[in-house]
Amino acid sequence: MSLDDFYLTGDEQDQLAVKHKDNQLLKYRGNAGTHDLDLALSVLNKLKLKKTSSSSLTTPSVNDMDIQIPKYDKSLRDGRGDRSPVSEWNQINKNCPVDVVLFEGWMLGFNSYKSINKSIDVLTDEMKTIDNYLSNYKPLDELFDCWLVLAVDDINYVFEWRSQAEREMRRSGRSAMTEEQVRDFVSRFMPAYNAYLPDLYTHGPQRKTNSPVNKIVVGFDRLPINNDISTNITSRL
Repeated sequence: MSLDDFYLTGDEQDQLAVKHKDNQLLKYRGNAGTHDLDLALSVLNKLKLKKTSSSSLTTPSVNDMDIQIPKYDKSLRDGRGDRSPVSEWNQINKNCPVDVVLFEGWMLGFNSYKSINKSIDVLTDEMKTIDNYLSNYKPLDELFDCWLVLAVDDINYVFEWRSQAEREMRRSGRSAMTEEQVRDFVSRFMPAYNAYLPDLYTHGPQRKTNSPVNKIVVGFDRLPINNDISTNITSRL
């Protein structure tokens, strides 16, 4: 599963952009504030309950539920994206056990400056708004039992990685962003990367107590650098 699948709908994203019309970081999907956190928490909590009940059988009613997993189609609205219709969502049938849930997201675990008592005075006005939204992600981050941080040795790789994904969509006959649109789109992620990655790489994600964290550094080819499989990260506490 991906945090991307819990982006706001296209209409909701447009409303958010209007609400923050002077904030270019909220014009499109991506940054904190552009996700439906209630939906994400609802789905993940159901999966956790289903996992618990499938092993302990203490809550039979949970096993009677089909759980629908949202999908987000990044090719819709000329590459700006929109949530897929419910009829296209994936479904975990009530008789299907849930053992492990892998959940990925580019900004999962980012510690807001507010949460670590770091002065927001160094942030731009646009990033102060993002930091405020980011503080709402703590309940989501605290759901996870363990973490794997994929660190990059050069954050600028993300420009080409996004371009690669868009070219793949275009080859498959779907709408996609142009190279110029990709650069404009990805540039809106960079302030958050620059603000939050140093702390993430050093102290790990915001998380519930005793959640283990490993870090793997990858290069442009997305493979581990110097055969470094993983490095433990210790909390700032």
